[in-house]
Amino acid sequence: MRKIYVLVAIAIIGILSWCTTVNANNNIIDLGTIQYSNTHEKVLTVTIEHNQSVDLAYISSDVDRSALYIDNYWFSPLDNETTYIFATKQISVSWWFKNDTKSFIYQDNNTKQLYRINVDYVDIEIPSDPVIEWMNKYNESVSSFDELQDVFKITLNDLNKTRENLEARWLIYNQSKDEFDNKTLLAATLQQELEELDIEYNATKKLWISATANASTYKSYYWNLWDEHETLEKKYNDLSGIYPVYIFFAILGTSMIAIVFFKRKKILGLEKKSDIEIERDTGYSPKARRIDRFLAGFTNNVKPKDKGNPSPEHKQGIEDIHKKIDEIKKSHDTLQKSTVKDIQGIRKRVDFIETKLKITGA
Repeated sequence: MRKIYVLVAIAIIGILSWCTTVNANNNIIDLGTIQYSNTHEKVLTVTIEHNQSVDLAYISSDVDRSALYIDNYWFSPLDNETTYIFATKQISVSWWFKNDTKSFIYQDNNTKQLYRINVDYVDIEIPSDPVIEWMNKYNESVSSFDELQDVFKITLNDLNKTRENLEARWLIYNQSKDEFDNKTLLAATLQQELEELDIEYNATKKLWISATANASTYKSYYWNLWDEHETLEKKYNDLSGIYPVYIFFAILGTSMIAIVFFKRKKILGLEKKSDIEIERDTGYSPKARRIDRFLAGFTNNVKPKDKGNPSPEHKQGIEDIHKKIDEIKKSHDTLQKSTVKDIQGIRKRVDFIETKLKITGA
């Protein structure tokens, strides 16, 4: 701020001096124009013709006097010329600076003649208007604020949804935690039951192996009994089929014995009378008498047998065979029932263990 006041005071003084000088001499000699550069200094060499040295002094300018300085000068008496080298400097300007041609006024201290050097500032870099910049920034801020407000609304909605989702997840977590604790307790219980079932399964497996071995033994014993039963049944059938033959031979043997018995006297020569004599004495033919004696002797000495009834010994043998067969069948039925019952019990226990294992695995 102080710099501005100083510049204003210098400008006022320069204007007043320039007005006074103009009043003294209205003619200003234009020495030329220098093109300003933002990167390096620009110089201008001018020659002023006069019979004596021209001593220029700074009077005024449209900008700071430091923007242009006299780099060097000399006087040539032979040519009656004074040579000046002017050089520009890089300056910093404000946003209100106009990039046009600025004049620098110099005055000869000897002749009081005014000289002008122009500097073209068309290429100078001028900062932007802070008001416009602030307005742009304000507009950008308002736009950013609106965008942030929209983002805030979206974020708030997302936050509410996230909060609701979090509450739902938290509720699920608490429920899952309770279920997990229950499942853990149940898993421990099932683990213990599984171990007990494993022990029981091993015992049942041993029992199953033993029962299988016993079943094989019983099966072998059963087949042996069945073979014995078939052998006895075959003997029984053979005995039943040969029974009439025994009766025939018994009758035939008995008849032969009876005949021999009644003919023993004749065979042995002990008969006292001949047949003719007996027939003559009794009137009973010898043939009829022999038949009577045969029938009488057969009736007294031979007991009649029923062809349909076997002997007591044979009947007793057959009864013994049937009893043994019945005993074999009863033993076989008892063995089969016991084996089936044991196998069914083992199967039930195996099914129970498998069911438990499936439930535990699920």
